[in-house]
Amino acid sequence: MTTIRNKCCICDNKLDNIIAFEKYPISFSITNNNKYTFEDLIFTECIKCKTIQIKKLIDLKILYDKPHNNNIIGKTWIEHFQDFSSMINKFKKYNDNVLEIGSPTDKIERYINNYLHWILMDPNCEKYPKKNIQNINEFFSEKSTFNCKFDTIIHSHLLEHLYEPKTMLLKMSEILAEDGSIFISIPNLHSYSFEILFLGMHFEHTYFINEINILYLCSICKLEIVNKQYYKKHSIFYQLKKTNQPTTISISLLNEFNLGYKLLLLDKINEMKDMINNINITINNNKNTYIFGCHSNTQSMLYFGLNRKNIKYILDNDSTKWDKQLYGYDLVCSSPEIIKDELNVIVICNIGSYNYEVKKQLLEINNLITVI
Repeated sequence: MTTIRNKCCICDNKLDNIIAFEKYPISFSITNNNKYTFEDLIFTECIKCKTIQIKKLIDLKILYDKPHNNNIIGKTWIEHFQDFSSMINKFKKYNDNVLEIGSPTDKIERYINNYLHWILMDPNCEKYPKKNIQNINEFFSEKSTFNCKFDTIIHSHLLEHLYEPKTMLLKMSEILAEDGSIFISIPNLHSYSFEILFLGMHFEHTYFINEINILYLCSICKLEIVNKQYYKKHSIFYQLKKTNQPTTISISLLNEFNLGYKLLLLDKINEMKDMINNINITINNNKNTYIFGCHSNTQSMLYFGLNRKNIKYILDNDSTKWDKQLYGYDLVCSSPEIIKDELNVIVICNIGSYNYEVKKQLLEINNLITVI
């Protein structure tokens, strides 16, 4: 079920262990049963480029056995896909053949103009019989075969999920037309790293992807960044093209940029433990406590000892999660509207860059609540 990452997925050098957490839930999906699997979550650091990464890798068929992230939930994500699509429309070819990797739905396609043919490649693809969309219900891999070259390859928040990003980028370059473009959106993990636990990493995000690592990966895959755009502090958009003269990025430069993340990782773990202690004191005598976000942040708080006996529900805006449990724990997810007429409500809200947006929403539902 697991494989061991024995070398750095960025520069192929040796990894040193940093810290391990025993019996951590392998998934942060939602479920209708109590059949959970746990593995040791082991953080390592490359001895050369200093990239932080996860040592144990879960079998992809187990990790992604259910569709997730099918829907666009919340203002931040809606605007993300609109802005990313706007960039694609601005720079892509007219009447192009498009391969979109890692999305099961038309979240991006619905915003794109003037394409000839579109392929969605994901194990959990939905069907769109009224659109010119072909489904390939498989994982993208170095063994994937196609009957054409693609003018445009698109993926959003996929690269950080790939166990071998270098191999996958090389494969994308191989199937890209000579004058084609790869459009990528990645999470701005550098920004996230100051706000959330584990630098935004877990069993799905298995290495720390940042701008210097992207530059290095592009250089060794003979790709050049021709356009880059920041979306708030949330994501970074790239347009890549093939090149015979890639920019040379040294391992020592990666080392310089990545050197501080190990200490930040350990500091955030200690901060989380202190925060959990303070929250447990606050909610100790309150039986009307909720937590927002049926996702990895809530899971990590529960793992580190958040007192779930006083928590009634996990709140989330994704209706597909309602009335189901967060993987690894017996807490059920519900609509935020459940707090509308409640008194003495405490809502725990620890979701990084989404905190302001969600806190505003919760107070509009019930302005008498306390958000911590």
